Amino acid sequence: LNSPDEKEQPNQNELPRPSPPTSLELRKVPTSFLLGMMAMDDVSFSQAPEEPSETPQHKPRGFLRMTCLNPKLSLRSQLMLSFDSIHFITIFVVVLICVIVSIKTSDSIEAINSDTFSQLAQGIQGRTARYL
Repeated sequence: LNSPDEKEQPNQNELPRPSPPTSLELRKVPTSFLLGMMAMDDVSFSQAPEEPSETPQHKPRGFLRMTCLNPKLSLRSQLMLSFDSIHFITIFVVVLICVIVSIKTSDSIEAINSDTFSQLAQGIQGRTARYL
């Protein structure tokens, strides 16, 4: 059996594991690498990545690419734009539905009241001799 001292000593044949990169180092890594396009061993975190050339494929297209998913904006700005736009759209839709429902309801109530009032007036005129 092994003694407790032998278990605690690391194997001399094993290489020490490299520490995982920090978030500051990962911010310098190209997006294609983070999306799995390149192998982990090919990129050194200490070197600055090459800037992508300004080609049509790197230009943002569409509303989301120009606002929420724009790589030129900071992550904080992208998150604020995405969350705020979702809240704005939701509140706008709810208010629009409420306005439409209130207009339709007021029209139907007005029609019901005018019918009821005319029936009431005819009933009162039939019971009294005032307008005969």
